[in-house]
Parts: sequence; C-alpha cells; structure tokens
Amino acid sequence: MTAAILILLLAGTSPPGGSAPDPCRVLTRREVGEISGGRIAATKATSRIAGDFVISDCFYRAEAFQDSVSVEVTRRATSSSSSSHSVREHWTAMFHADQGDEDDGRRGEAEDASAKEKEVPPRPVQGVGDEAFWLSNPASGALYVLEGDAYLRISVGGAADETVKQRRATELARKALGRL
Repeated sequence: MTAAILILLLAGTSPPGGSAPDPCRVLTRREVGEISGGRIAATKATSRIAGDFVISDCFYRAEAFQDSVSVEVTRRATSSSSSSHSVREHWTAMFHADQGDEDDGRRGEAEDASAKEKEVPPRPVQGVGDEAFWLSNPASGALYVLEGDAYLRISVGGAADETVKQRRATELARKALGRL
C-alpha cells in the first residue's frame, strides 16, 4: 500500500477546517461499472487537506480488484487565506511548470505526487473540461481534468490497453463534470 493511499484511508471523511463534498456522488457505482466493464462491489470516500486544497477521493472497488477506479476531486480549502494559491495556479505548476519562472514550492510537490504516473510525459486530451491530460504507466492510467475552480483525477486499472483506459476515464470524466 502506498503512503498516499494510506494517508487517504487514515484521513477520514471530513478534513479539519471544513467539510468536503462527498466524492462518491460525482459518479454512481452503476456508471463506473458500466464504463469500466466490471461490477463495483463497494465505494469508500475519504478527504484530506493538502496545503491550500481539499482532496476528496472515492475508491470504487471492483469485484476484480485490478479493475477498480479512483476518482479524486481537488478544490481550494474554504479556510485558505486570500493569499493562498488557486486550483488553476496549482494546475499550472503541475502541467505547465516550464512556462513560468516562479516556483512557490509546489512544483516539486506536484511532480512528486504524479511521479509514479509520469513514465511518459502527460498527453493533452481534447473535448473534456477546460483542459485535460492523460498520464500512464504499464499498470494504470490517470486522466486529470480541470473544470472551473476544481480538477478531477480519474485513475483506471485493469488489463485493458492504454487506449481503452483513456477512453473509459474520459467517459467517466464527462459524466462527473456535470456534478462538480
């Protein structure tokens, strides 16, 4: 179990300083099962504070565990000060870090957070959200989608090839964006 997953499991469902929206409401178990190709046996919602942001996660556990799906919603924490960074600034640090000279300490954090998925550079995905990128490795793939003042991370696993995983994540993102 990775440290990030352990943190999410230990974090509970309501972060200090405010409540996070239920991430399991952006997609239904049925939608995830139909799109991912497997029956969803259970869901588990968790939330945590990471700097200026609330990260809410829903883990959709499939009967075949490797086919499980994880959906993260990242928003600015309501208790953040007016001088804190916006979701869009954080997004820019993650995906467009080479476009600016400023490094507020998040660039390293963002790179570390997605290092496991960055075996290949992020690939832009058209037609979903304000902007989207696909990151993959041999075991899984994740679609990051910026929409307004939040972004989604939809991670899909399983034996399907990368093209299928990206298509599934994109379909799930389109459904979820209407419920953010």
